[in-house]
Amino acid sequence: MSKSDELAAACALYPDACKRLNIPEPEFRGNVASRRRLRCLFTFTGAELRNYIEITPGLAETLYDKSLDQRSTPSAFMAEVPGGFTVGWFDCGPSEERFHQRIQVAAADFVLAYWGLPRL
Repeated sequence: MSKSDELAAACALYPDACKRLNIPEPEFRGNVASRRRLRCLFTFTGAELRNYIEITPGLAETLYDKSLDQRSTPSAFMAEVPGGFTVGWFDCGPSEERFHQRIQVAAADFVLAYWGLPRL
């Protein structure tokens, strides 16, 4: 699998990442447990992900919309705040929040948090 394929799959989030990675979707679609099974396939760095999002038109905005559309917890989140965006983890309340001025950096941090990978 190419680095570009990995990055596209990670940004597709779950369960669409399964389709992009050409692997069967787990029978149990548990939110966090299923992500743990997939994240070992990702070898990209945070910097590579940030660059991928920066050069892919509209991807940061799409990821922001996906963050808003989530309906389950626990999960990563991205929210617009005065002066930028906050990214963190939500489970009974927000935690591990980090502030980013640019949506592209926030989107990369959101994807990393979503998959449980080291964050920016």
